[in-house]
Amino acid sequence: MHRLLRPAVTLVVILAGALVVAEPAAAALPATVRAMTWNICGASAAACEGKGSASQKINSIVQQVRSDPGIGVIMIQETCAHLHSNPLATALTNATGATWHVSHRTARSISSGQAIECTFDGAGQRDAGVAVLMRSQADEQIETFTQTFASSPNPSASQGWACIKDRGNKIVACSVHLLRPEDDPDDAIKRASLRDMLSELKQWQDFYGYRTIVGGDFNIDDGGAALDPIQAFAHEVDEDDNCNTTGLSCGLLGNKYDHIFYGRRAWLQSTGDAGSDGGGLSDHRRLIGQAAPRNQNEVNAAVAGTPPSGLPCVSNTYVTVCWENSGDRIWVRDDESDGKRAVAEWFAGANRSDYWRNGICNNSLGSGVWGQCNKDMVEGSEIGLRGTRLNGGAFTDSTSMLYTIV
Repeated sequence: MHRLLRPAVTLVVILAGALVVAEPAAAALPATVRAMTWNICGASAAACEGKGSASQKINSIVQQVRSDPGIGVIMIQETCAHLHSNPLATALTNATGATWHVSHRTARSISSGQAIECTFDGAGQRDAGVAVLMRSQADEQIETFTQTFASSPNPSASQGWACIKDRGNKIVACSVHLLRPEDDPDDAIKRASLRDMLSELKQWQDFYGYRTIVGGDFNIDDGGAALDPIQAFAHEVDEDDNCNTTGLSCGLLGNKYDHIFYGRRAWLQSTGDAGSDGGGLSDHRRLIGQAAPRNQNEVNAAVAGTPPSGLPCVSNTYVTVCWENSGDRIWVRDDESDGKRAVAEWFAGANRSDYWRNGICNNSLGSGVWGQCNKDMVEGSEIGLRGTRLNGGAFTDSTSMLYTIV
């Protein structure tokens, strides 16, 4: 067994003004996850004149989901929180019977740093930006957050994203809108945003075992070299660029500025294509795609036993987890007599492009009792695992991560 000596990596996100450390977990997943991105042209009264009302845009998305109930993630841009993002979550919840979670990020001016005003309804509210919505599913643990891209030449006004992290099902989805060429003529902010975006996606996937989805209006055509790094990291919906997302029709007078990316290691090849503009409701067409998780999440009940000495372990006050390379066993012990179960979270294959698994080993044997889950991993795969405890259906009080090679 080879222990990986990595520098400590902590993923810090901005959540309602507070600093929060990401806490991954694992549970069941659907066979495929369908996602849609659409620049709804809903923020500017001047630029979006004649593009329909807010209610028409919301109703159009609701009808799309009704006709395509597999859609579970929606990214929208040029959206106002009070007009579109929040009412859309309510409308989708009412229409589908499933709770829809929403995360909205208000954009800021690159010149003043001031929040962008939504002029669509003349109300003077400064809440124009991007949003991501996610349909509720079994065993979810939802965290919504927004984030700026810190390496931007103007971080306070950088192009960031709105994200939803489903810790139970190991999915993180984000919506982004990068600057237009006329607002960023040397592409300095755009390049910095793309670098930071890719760095975060890699951390979520490779260090914490998340399946990543990012979509939005990148303001970069599909052939643009700036997208090469993220295209190498992720499957792109409509990779063959059969349809543009701006313009009159496929291949005519338009560009593919809208993109959806699924991380390659955790998702199988994605498929999809451009869809409707909502009947003239936007100057962009929807992009819709899907991908299948490389493996379903695995949930196992730990069997009582005694681990051999000398194993690599991580622990805190509440839980200890260890990895036994001989037999590919995950060991977990509940170190606190408080009625909460000890759990080992794990994922395998972050160093490979052909292998990905993740799951939990659940110890309900009682305080002080070791339990083990016997897994069969592919030789040479990297394993990441850590301990946490199950508290009222939520995973809390996690240990640091332990990384090793099978």
